[in-house]
Amino acid sequence: MNKPNNIEPFLNAIGIMQEHTILKLKSNPDLIEEIAEYSFSDNPDAWKAVWILNLYLDRYDGQQIISHYRDAFIENLHKIQKDGHIREIIKLLTKIKLSEEHESEVFDYCFSQLSNNKIQASVRAMSFQFILNAAKKYPEITEEIEYIFEDIKNYLSPGIRSSIQNKIMKTELLNNKK
Repeated sequence: MNKPNNIEPFLNAIGIMQEHTILKLKSNPDLIEEIAEYSFSDNPDAWKAVWILNLYLDRYDGQQIISHYRDAFIENLHKIQKDGHIREIIKLLTKIKLSEEHESEVFDYCFSQLSNNKIQASVRAMSFQFILNAAKKYPEITEEIEYIFEDIKNYLSPGIRSSIQNKIMKTELLNNKK
């Protein structure tokens, strides 16, 4: 799936002209389709395509457009080998609506990533964020999350460990208010 296309220069300009890039996406929904398709490739810059879709979701309500690719993102999550690409897809999946079935599949994937010491801590942290989001929806799993964190915390950097610990406490506070 490494066919030549017109979006590589576009993706390479992202760092320089991020706001311009996002505005261009808003005015050209066909470009979103091209970027989404590119993000499924094995191109080394494919992670940038998911990153730009995340930026788009942060600024605009592109939920409906990007949700169209939900199945493909979940399917490709299992195929992708690069940590940054995985992290960006999980981040995207935390932002779009998922069915219970999809949510369960991504939850299981994220859970498996937590115990994999060979991947970057940022991927594990984003996986944990997905799991915490599920705990907000399903408070009965909050206690299990604390046990998971205890198992992996020594393998995380101090910053990520602290961030996750704070997120767990916020989740517990949220669940106690319900």
